[in-house]
Amino acid sequence: MRDRLALAFERFKNGSTQLGLAVQSVVVRVLLVLTYVFVVGLTRLSAAIFARKYLRLHRNTPEASSFWIEAQGYEHNPEHLKRQF
Repeated sequence: MRDRLALAFERFKNGSTQLGLAVQSVVVRVLLVLTYVFVVGLTRLSAAIFARKYLRLHRNTPEASSFWIEAQGYEHNPEHLKRQF
């Protein structure tokens, strides 16, 4: 009788563990999808509202032939560059 009861409890434990893992898998996936949609969606919405262009994929002037923007404040001094390594 004890063996049957122990076996029944062991099966119940294994079944409930598998059920818990299945529920956990579904809940985690749903939460991750919701988090992604809200975070990315709200970021996209705020970018659209404030007309923010994160990648700046536009030319500075219409007549420019490239997207290159010249760096400012990085003039090099040959004396300063001597023997750096």
